[in-house]
Amino acid sequence: MPHYETRLQSLQLKLSFAERATEIRQLAGQIAGAINDVGSNDNFKRLLEIILALGNYLNGGSFRGAAWGFHFQSLASLAQVKSINRGQTLLHYLAEYVERHAPDLLTLPQQLPYVTSACNGTFEACTLSLFTASLR
Repeated sequence: MPHYETRLQSLQLKLSFAERATEIRQLAGQIAGAINDVGSNDNFKRLLEIILALGNYLNGGSFRGAAWGFHFQSLASLAQVKSINRGQTLLHYLAEYVERHAPDLLTLPQQLPYVTSACNGTFEACTLSLFTASLR
């Protein structure tokens, strides 16, 4: 039979497509819920304001001081910026600051349920598996 491998792969994709499409729809719904949670949560905005103020204080004497915002990618650097005492990072200091001055922010993970569920699966991995299956 000519091109039997291609035909079998097409059949396999056809049989598994509905299940994979359902998974992607569920994940997309979780991501949309996470975006809504983050965008509408005042405590999340307060946490970002604290991080911005902390960054502005640290960069106060330079051209980077008094910033209006920051890129979300720079949040990863909170765990990389080290203190000169006790090997503490900026993330440790932020956690201590929030504990002392804004303890209501400590419940932020419970206030953002879709964020935790969206983080359990990645949209890229789900779509990549679908597309690689279709290319085989």
